[in-house]
Amino acid sequence: MCVVFGGLLPVLGTTSIYITWPWPLFCLGIASAVVMLAQYVKQGADEGDLDGPHWLRIVASAYLLVAGSWCLVTLFFWEPRNAANHCFLVAIAIAASALFLTSRSGLFVLVMCAMLPNLGMIWLHLLRGEMYPLMFHQANLWRFQENRTLLTDLLDRVLTRFEAISRLPVLSVEQTRLGQLLMERLGYWRAGVSGTWWPDGRVTITARRGAVVPVTGVCEERCEIYGPFRVASVALAEGEVRQLRVAPRQ
Repeated sequence: MCVVFGGLLPVLGTTSIYITWPWPLFCLGIASAVVMLAQYVKQGADEGDLDGPHWLRIVASAYLLVAGSWCLVTLFFWEPRNAANHCFLVAIAIAASALFLTSRSGLFVLVMCAMLPNLGMIWLHLLRGEMYPLMFHQANLWRFQENRTLLTDLLDRVLTRFEAISRLPVLSVEQTRLGQLLMERLGYWRAGVSGTWWPDGRVTITARRGAVVPVTGVCEERCEIYGPFRVASVALAEGEVRQLRVAPRQ
């Protein structure tokens, strides 16, 4: 790079070697950092300890190395008002990015970038008690080791952390039932439901529109036991007022 932009091809620029000499040193530093990062990943994989925090460090380090390299290319070799110089630098950046993203390291970074949002989404759904489905590609069930896939590793990590902070069960609902529950939840949000709890253990609920209302602590009509809680699904017509009795906790 220093020779090409230093006058070997004058149309690309004639940047003096006295300005660009830090570039070879930087490349040497990048190579050393890549080797150390590879050793870090290998050691974590051998110990079976590539957990979420490791992924964040790996992805952040890879982005820092790649982005830092090409920012410095522009800093060292960019020449104002030289279209050939600009086009060549852009072509180098595109080619290097393509080579990186098709390498094993680049594919690893892409996989981690795809995994981290899913990890956060599943974690938030569990903490909020949501019932939203989460879709995965069939390729995520490919076995890269015996009885290990990308999807099962992800779910194992999420469930292990969830069990450490909660004793509530994690339910896997059939898709047809899930659709019914989501439709009921949507109707509940739109119905303008309000309720009053009375000291003697009664609950009065009403709705401006018809809806199925989930009521925790009540076991009437359609009743579900979830951990220590009883949850009733009470069907209300438009403007109807219902009075329910709170069940004692088990």
